[in-house]
Amino acid sequence: MMNQFRIKITVLYLLLTLLGGALSLHIYQRTLQVEQNNQQLLEREIPELQSVSLLAQSFTEHERILYEYYATEDRKVLQQNLQANFNSISRELSGLKQEQLSPDVIALLNQHLAAQQNIAKQLETALTNYELGSERWDRARTLLEEMTILGNQSRPLLSQLVEDIKQKVQLSQQESSSQLRSMSALVSVFSIFILLIAIVTGLFITSRLREAREKKRLAMFIERNPNPVASFDWNGEYRYRNPAWNNLRESLHHDLLPDDFLQQIQKLKSSKLNQRHWQQDINEKIFLATLHKQGDLSTFTLYLEDITQRRRVEKELEYLAFNDSLTELSNRRKLDLDANAFIENHPDGVIGVLVIGIDRFSQVTATHGYQVGDQIIIAIKQRIERCLEQFEVEDHHINLYRFTGAKFVILITSNEKDRLIETTHLLVKTIQQSMLSFIANKHGHFYLHLSFGAAYYLHQDHGFTRTLQNADAAFTVARRESGNRFIEFNEDMAAKEKRWLDMEVDLRFAQNRKQFYLMYQPKVCSSSGRLTGIEALVRWQHPDKGFISPAEFIPVAEQSGLIVEIGHWILLQACSQTKRWIESGFSDMVCAVNISPLQFLQLDFLSSVREVLNETG
Repeated sequence: MMNQFRIKITVLYLLLTLLGGALSLHIYQRTLQVEQNNQQLLEREIPELQSVSLLAQSFTEHERILYEYYATEDRKVLQQNLQANFNSISRELSGLKQEQLSPDVIALLNQHLAAQQNIAKQLETALTNYELGSERWDRARTLLEEMTILGNQSRPLLSQLVEDIKQKVQLSQQESSSQLRSMSALVSVFSIFILLIAIVTGLFITSRLREAREKKRLAMFIERNPNPVASFDWNGEYRYRNPAWNNLRESLHHDLLPDDFLQQIQKLKSSKLNQRHWQQDINEKIFLATLHKQGDLSTFTLYLEDITQRRRVEKELEYLAFNDSLTELSNRRKLDLDANAFIENHPDGVIGVLVIGIDRFSQVTATHGYQVGDQIIIAIKQRIERCLEQFEVEDHHINLYRFTGAKFVILITSNEKDRLIETTHLLVKTIQQSMLSFIANKHGHFYLHLSFGAAYYLHQDHGFTRTLQNADAAFTVARRESGNRFIEFNEDMAAKEKRWLDMEVDLRFAQNRKQFYLMYQPKVCSSSGRLTGIEALVRWQHPDKGFISPAEFIPVAEQSGLIVEIGHWILLQACSQTKRWIESGFSDMVCAVNISPLQFLQLDFLSSVREVLNETG
């Protein structure tokens, strides 16, 4: 079949070669004809047309020269122009003789030329004969009329001669164009013919090559497959093993078939399905095995895919999803899953949540950097873990989690409420005792305290998330009350926390809406009754809630950081008022202004005081 295909291709190419040769010969002959026509145009018709055109212009120019002489009587100019024009006419007539024009036409043109020369001489004689008087002008006009008549006779002849030559040129051009169109048509037909044959041949060859390539690819697919592939007969005996199978078997020094391979074949043979999958572990490698059934061929094919790396990545992703990368503790997500799983599996169980945070941790990171902060977090995690090892209670489960930032969470699960609360208190006391010693690293010694907040899930309607929020709220209160404290959540605390948050929001509005004002407490000498000074005191008049005591809003302002902005405003107002009192006669007036410790921690505190003094004077 392949030989027949080659014979057909050879015959086709021979036919195309013969057709191409014949077409090339025909085009060559037509090209010679076109070349001859073009050469004749360039060497004969076009020069002849140019000569006749110039000759017609020269005859007309002769008549113009005579009229100009009649008007100017400049004999010198007449002779120069006539001589130049006669030379041009003689040159063009000589050229026309070489182009083989009709002798009668040449003779007639020579007669016209001679007649023009004669008229020119007579005109020159008439105008130079002054003895004739005014008759010389009559004679000159008569000669010019004869010249005009002669020009009218010669112009049609020259025009006809130009038209005849143009017709010859047009015929030559038409003949050349006809030959070129003929050649273009032949070439186009032949090109289309070649293109059609090329398309048909190309499709035919492509189809055959695709079939051959597909057969070769299918034949080499299993052989070159990087995954181990083996074929078995209907009874499970080997029929074929590709190189990848043999190489893997040699590298692992282990048989690649599972112990229950024959059972797998029997199950697939009796099943309506065409394939089965299972995971197979061989020498610390994990493979996904796929067994295919080819019922029409009574064979089985087993494919093995190495998924060891995939399983390792999946485990790493699972670890990162549920663990903290710094401390390697379980994270908040794992905390939620563990707590909800316990609630689901133990409807009568109780949960204790203990939130633990590092006091003044932000100051440590601000002065020593986050790397030192990470070391401290790891050190405290290790101390808490050592404390947890001391609590081995059979009916309790205690787990440590990384919460957020410098906070941890301990989840305690039990079936008895009283025992769980007792365990929580003992655990807090143990951790507090462990923090009495300093934490040492290469950056120094750090004495740190912890704040604790606890809440309990006791079969309430709300879920674990609410319990965690309550524990975190209790921790916030413990940290706010100077830290190093343990506080358990209660409902009053929730209300107080809400009031605290509402007051923080109101404080921000109060500063912007100028709800603060100052009162001044005088200092009087008890013996003389003389005023020795005053103290500026800030007060807050809320538009809806009325007067709010400084004992309530000052701690909120300090905790939220608003005290810095409020304190600057107090200093500015107190200095301005004191300046006015001094100007009114109280020259020795001294005003005291209270400054929050948080203001002293600001790097620009001194510069802000200078700005106020400069502004108020």
